[in-house]
Amino acid sequence: MKQNSLFPSEPSTKSKAYGKYAVRALVILLPAIFSYWVANYNNRAPTIIDGAWDIVETSPQRDPTADDLSTIFFERNRAHLCVFKRKDGSYEWHHFETNPDKRTLTVWAWWLQKGAKLFDGTYQISGDRLRLSGQFANSAEESVFMLRKRE
Repeated sequence: MKQNSLFPSEPSTKSKAYGKYAVRALVILLPAIFSYWVANYNNRAPTIIDGAWDIVETSPQRDPTADDLSTIFFERNRAHLCVFKRKDGSYEWHHFETNPDKRTLTVWAWWLQKGAKLFDGTYQISGDRLRLSGQFANSAEESVFMLRKRE
């Protein structure tokens, strides 16, 4: 009898089973919660121009960089990601930043690394319309884009 008090018996099989299920649940839940946090909170830096914008008009018409674009995506869930969709269906990822006080927009070559500046200009937003005006790095003229927000 004294031996049992000095060396308690092993935990019951029920408590072992509960422990195994708890470990399994944690192995699944912790990565899921972390992934949700990363996708929805950690990498957001919302701007007023976030969304998908179809280009409806560009000027000057002869600017090859401006004339080749069909859609611009300012990503909400990936902070500072701007994606250019070209008329041939190709996509280019770029870094963008806005200054809401001055209503300026700058786009660089590489997302999160910046690199060479591609576009520097201003924006005006009114409802589902966005007007971008500025200069591409490879152009001497100012380009103006009229964009319509996708639903």
